[in-house]
Amino acid sequence: MKSMFQRFAPIPTVQDYDYVHHLAGPLFSDQITPSSQPGQVHHLRMKEQLWTRWSNDMYGIRYADGTVFAADIKGQTFTFRDRMVLRDTKEEVIGVMVKVMSRTQQTIKIYGLRPFTAGQISSEQRYKSSALYLWAEVTELLTSFQYVMTMADGTEYVADPVGGFVGSQNMRLTRNGKVCAALRQINWAADFEGKTWDVTVDPGVDPCLICCFIVVIDEMNENRRK
Repeated sequence: MKSMFQRFAPIPTVQDYDYVHHLAGPLFSDQITPSSQPGQVHHLRMKEQLWTRWSNDMYGIRYADGTVFAADIKGQTFTFRDRMVLRDTKEEVIGVMVKVMSRTQQTIKIYGLRPFTAGQISSEQRYKSSALYLWAEVTELLTSFQYVMTMADGTEYVADPVGGFVGSQNMRLTRNGKVCAALRQINWAADFEGKTWDVTVDPGVDPCLICCFIVVIDEMNENRRK
């Protein structure tokens, strides 16, 4: 019989960050572009400002050396559904995350303000007067401890836990089977001051998309604990 701990993914290696992914689809922000050379990663810190509702949370994002990252994520309530928005340095919204009401599994959709694929029709969701286009859908797979983000073009990102249950939370993210990012929770007092994530994003991968994926995973984890 296999141990439960054998389900966890291996820790990404330095060699994993040498792989340059082929960028498909648009970027959330033209100010934040993926690296294009092997080993050149985006190394980020995401800090959660903790509130009682997802719609009030805010995630500040900086590079690990303290320099400014040209986006943040903030909660907003527009209708009966909670949303999180990805904003640029001018506080203009460039992406929207919306919870989907479902009794069977947790699902959160990620929208952009421009089509992800050629000829894509806008969704029924809107941000103020702007049309929103479905970029990705994230679902939680409880039986395998995984989170799957399926893009509008069919590309799959999968988040797997790394290591055991004890200690800080670590996850490995893959894109079509290849490591594309890694995240590590680096603070122990998360229930009192919010989580801080150390995030490494591979070359060829949109850092803003990965940040959105992390926020969605964090929310799904919180919902499961309630």
